[in-house]
Amino acid sequence: MRRLTFNQYEFDSSDSEQFLEIAVSTEQEHSTITSFLQACGVSAPSGIALSHRWEKWHSVTDNIRRFGQIELPHPAKLQFAQWFQDSWNEVEVAFAFDHILIWYHWETSA
Repeated sequence: MRRLTFNQYEFDSSDSEQFLEIAVSTEQEHSTITSFLQACGVSAPSGIALSHRWEKWHSVTDNIRRFGQIELPHPAKLQFAQWFQDSWNEVEVAFAFDHILIWYHWETSA
C-alpha cells in the first residue's frame, strides 16, 4: 500500500490549514475493501454510497488527480464508492475500480 500525505504548504493557500492523506493499494495486496479500509484506519465501520451528484465529487477527484496522479473513472464505472465523513472540515471517502483501491481523507482546521 502506498500512502501519500500533504500539508497546508502543498495547497494553493497555506493559510487554509488543509491536510490530505491518500492511500492506494490493489486487490492483490488487500483482497477485500474491508481489509483495505481497516489498514487505512477508516473512521467509521461502514460508509454511505456516493452519488455522482455529490457536491464534493469534483474537488475530491481534482485532488486525487493533482496529488495522487490518478484519474478516477466516471462514477458509473466505480465498483465501490462510499463516504465515511462528509462535513465542512473533513471528507473521508473510498473508491474501488479496475483492481485499484483508494482511500481519501481531507481535513482542515480553518
